[in-house]
Amino acid sequence: MKKIALIGAAAVLLVAAAIMFLLRGPEPVPPTAAPYELLADGIGHFDRGELEPALEVLRQVPVGSIEKPEALYYEGSAHIMLKDYRAAVTSLEQALALESRNTGVLYALGVAWFKLGEVGLAKGYFSAVLDIDPGDEQAKGLMEIMTGLERQSDAESGDGESPESQ
Repeated sequence: MKKIALIGAAAVLLVAAAIMFLLRGPEPVPPTAAPYELLADGIGHFDRGELEPALEVLRQVPVGSIEKPEALYYEGSAHIMLKDYRAAVTSLEQALALESRNTGVLYALGVAWFKLGEVGLAKGYFSAVLDIDPGDEQAKGLMEIMTGLERQSDAESGDGESPESQ
C-alpha cells in the first residue's frame, strides 16, 4: 500500500512539474559567446558583405549589453544595404534610443528615411548630425540636396514661394 501511495505521489509531482514547465516555458539558453565576440563576428560578416549572416549574429547581442547600440547600428546598416528600409528604421531608432548623440546612427536614419521618400524626416536627421558635428561634410552635402529636392517638389506642386517673394 505504501508503494502505491509513493508511486501516486511521484506521479502527482511529475504532473505538477510538467504543468509548471508548460506555464513558465523552457529556461533561456545562455549565450555561447560573449556580447563583444558576437558583435565582432557580426561586423566581420558585414564587412565581407555577408549581410544575412551578419544580421543573424548581430541579433544575438544581448539587450542591455554595452555592445547592443553598435549591433543595432550595424543591423540597420545591413537592412539599408538589403533595401529593407523599414527594418533599417526600426533597428536604427532602437540604437538611437540607447545613444541619442551617435552621428552614425543619425546619418543612417537620414539615409533610410530618404530612401522611403520622406525628405523632411531625412533632412531632420542630417540636421541633427550637423547640430552635433557642424563640420560633417557628408551631412552638409546631403542637406543641400534635400533642400534642393524640397524646392523642386514645391515648385512642381505650385506650393512653393519664389525666392523673390521671400
